[in-house]
Amino acid sequence: MTAFPGMAKRVLVHNISQHQHIIVCNMGASLYEPINIYKPVAANIGIVDGPFEYLTVGGVKLPLAFTTRMTVVRLSNGDLFLHSPIKFDEGLANKLLGLGTVRHLVSPNQFHPKNGAEKSIKRFFPAAISRSSFSSTRLQRP
Repeated sequence: MTAFPGMAKRVLVHNISQHQHIIVCNMGASLYEPINIYKPVAANIGIVDGPFEYLTVGGVKLPLAFTTRMTVVRLSNGDLFLHSPIKFDEGLANKLLGLGTVRHLVSPNQFHPKNGAEKSIKRFFPAAISRSSFSSTRLQRP
């Protein structure tokens, strides 16, 4: 098996009687490293690249990796607007605390509430207001 730098790999192992089958799927996606690090791109705007996520359909996680990226906008009042939230860790939460108050979480599609990002952010910023671009989700106020 040849490893390709920067390529996402998914290894599936199946035991069928006495034979072991290993399937390696190189999906062609690569992470935009470093992940979970705030990267300023302009005044009051930055991005944070997150880990791979996998699409789950009917309870089955498909081996289709896709990258995640959150945009951070610092509003004129100092509040932070997080678009397309990713899963958080304590280091990223502390960095954002130094930039302003995380007030708005905006999920651009129906997959975001399922990836656990909002739950991880709410752990650090419970007063943040969650919003969604699709009509099936109600607004959540602090």
